[in-house]
Amino acid sequence: MTRLIFAAAFVLTACAAAPSADPAAAPQPDVSDDDAWVTIIEAERYGVMIDRATQGAIEGPPAMTAPDPSDRERAAAATQHAAHAIYRLRDIVCAHKTVAPAACGPLPPPAWLGAAPGEEPSWAEIRARIDWVTEHMQPYVDAGCDAGRSRQNSDEPDYCSVE
Repeated sequence: MTRLIFAAAFVLTACAAAPSADPAAAPQPDVSDDDAWVTIIEAERYGVMIDRATQGAIEGPPAMTAPDPSDRERAAAATQHAAHAIYRLRDIVCAHKTVAPAACGPLPPPAWLGAAPGEEPSWAEIRARIDWVTEHMQPYVDAGCDAGRSRQNSDEPDYCSVE
């Protein structure tokens, strides 16, 4: 029964209108304990919607007619994706407290993270972006891989092997 209520609440909140552009403009009432789970679902639904939209954007329309990206455009997009992924992974491992608290301090985004899609930086700039990713990813990747390995059978390949 609880799952049915949860599913119904998720569907109803997923169909609700998006919040206004300025959420600070409206007063925010306190939420009772009875409504806390509804608030949690409402807070989490945006992540689900963005994940679905991202998957749809990756797959594209069935009759995709855009030209293939150039090698530099593809490398630039890959480094932007990796940098965004660092921030998401950082949020997860910091919330789980699987990294040192110092690793969860401020991590200002590089200026190139907001570059327009389709731009083609030089190969030297792409190399600099890869160096930024390499420099900043390690504590978060280590924590995530360690968590994955802790649930892995010993006869399986390394959890984070990408070779």
